[in-house]
Amino acid sequence: NRIGAARIVYRVVISMVFVALLAAPFRAVLISRENIVYISVIDVLDGVFKLVFVYLLTYCTFDNLIAYGCIMMGITLFNMLSFAIYGMVKYDECILPKMQLVDRKSVRGLLSFSGWVMYSSFCVIGRTQGVAIVLNKVMGTVVNAAYGIGGSLQGYISFVSSSFTTSISPQLMKAKGAGNLKHMIYLAFFQCKISFLLFAFLAIPSMFEMDRLLSLWLGKVPENARLFGIMFLLNMLFDLLTSGLGTANSAIGKIRNFTIVVNTPKLLAVPLTWIVLKNGCPLYFVGLGFVGSEVVSMILRVPMLKKLTDFSIREFIYYTFIKTLIPVGVSILVCYTITQSFDANWRFLLTYISSGIALLTLSYFLSLTKEEQLKVNSIMNSIKNKIVR
Repeated sequence: NRIGAARIVYRVVISMVFVALLAAPFRAVLISRENIVYISVIDVLDGVFKLVFVYLLTYCTFDNLIAYGCIMMGITLFNMLSFAIYGMVKYDECILPKMQLVDRKSVRGLLSFSGWVMYSSFCVIGRTQGVAIVLNKVMGTVVNAAYGIGGSLQGYISFVSSSFTTSISPQLMKAKGAGNLKHMIYLAFFQCKISFLLFAFLAIPSMFEMDRLLSLWLGKVPENARLFGIMFLLNMLFDLLTSGLGTANSAIGKIRNFTIVVNTPKLLAVPLTWIVLKNGCPLYFVGLGFVGSEVVSMILRVPMLKKLTDFSIREFIYYTFIKTLIPVGVSILVCYTITQSFDANWRFLLTYISSGIALLTLSYFLSLTKEEQLKVNSIMNSIKNKIVR
C-alpha cells in the first residue's frame, strides 16, 4: 500500500544522483584549490538543513515519506548550486562547456581513469549491497535492517577521518605533479597513520559502548545491530591503515592493475556470506568474512604500490602500524576497564572522554615524529592566539 510513495521517492533519489554528478567537478575544483573552508561550511549547512527539516516533518500534513524525499532533493540542489556558483565566480577554469575545448586524448585518459575508479566503487558497493541481499534472502528483513544500521553508523563516525583525507589529497597530488616522490610517499604514510588514529578516536569507544550508543540513537535496538555495527567499524579501521597508499596510486595514475588486485577481493564477502548462512553458521561468521576480505585488500595495497614506486615496506610498517600500536592498545584497555568496572547510564561519557584523552596524548608522544609534533604545536598556538584576541 506504500508502493506509490516508494516509486516517487525512487525517482527523486535518481534525480539526486544526477544533481550530485553535476556538483562533483565543482567540488573537485575546490579540493584541488585546497579551499577546504568553503567545502566545510557547505557540508555543515547540509547537516543543519537536514536536521531542521526532518524535525519540521513532525508538523507536515503531507505524506511524510514523499516530503522527506523532496527535502533531500532540495538540499542536494542547494549543495550543487553553492559549489557551481562559487566556482564560476571564483575560478577561471570553471566555464561553460565548449566543444572546441575538448581534447580527445585527455578525454580518453579521463574515461580510462574514471572507469577503473568506477570498478573500485563497484567492488565496495557490490560487497556491501551483495551481503545485504544475501542476508535479506536467507535471514529476512529484520537482520537486513540491523545490517543497514551498522553501515549507517560507520558513515556517521567516519566523517572525521574522511575530512582529513579530503584535505591531504591535494597536497599529495601536487607532490607527485612536482616530481617529489619522496614527499608524496611521506604524505601517503602520514594519511594512513592520521586517518586511522582519527577514526580510532571515535570507533574504539563506540565498539565498547555499542549497546548504549544504539539505544540513544534508535530507542528500540534491532537484534544483531551491535554485531554489524562493530563489524563495519573494524572494517573501516583496517581499510584506513593503508588508505594513503591508494591515494598515492591515484596520484601516480597507473591504477588498472592496482584496482583489480586490491579491490576485487572485497567481493569475496558475498559468496562467503552465502556459504556461511547456508551451512547454519552463527552470524558473527558473516562479520569475519566481511572484515577478512578487507584485511586481504589492506595487505595487497603494500606490494602493489611498491611495484610502482620505491619505498621501504619495513619503514611503512614501523611508521604506520608500530607507531600506532601502543596508543590504540591503551585506548582499548581503558575502554575495557571502564566497561567492566561501571554500569551506569553516564558510563559511555566516561568511556569516550578517558579513551580519547589516552589516545590523543599517546599519539602525540609516540605516533608523531618530532617535525609533526612541531607542526601540531604551531597549529595549537595559532588557535590559542586567535581565541585570546
